[in-house]
Amino acid sequence: MFLDDLQWLDAATLDLLEHLATNPEARHLLLVGAYRDNEVSSSHPLLLTIEAIRKAGTQVEEIVLASLDLDDVSGLLSDALHCEPERARPLAQLVQEKTGGKPVLRDPILHGTGRR
Repeated sequence: MFLDDLQWLDAATLDLLEHLATNPEARHLLLVGAYRDNEVSSSHPLLLTIEAIRKAGTQVEEIVLASLDLDDVSGLLSDALHCEPERARPLAQLVQEKTGGKPVLRDPILHGTGRR
């Protein structure tokens, strides 16, 4: 099960998440969650819940995603636009300037360009 924006979960949902992750009868359940690490502090309820899940003996893996560099953004745009990377580079530079390579910001900008 994939859950996005975990940083916004309320207390009851965090309790449910902890129950699902630590319940021995849920052996065949894979939980994948995503959250914005820049929106949580070490005392945030989400991180406290993740720590409680770990302490209960459930394996928790974390993958930190870095921002994309200009070559990555250019490659993605050239694939999406079916053109050579050099042709997509000016748009990639603009997108990179506006988003810093963060996919969560890049996608809305690109979706908005097609509506004009």
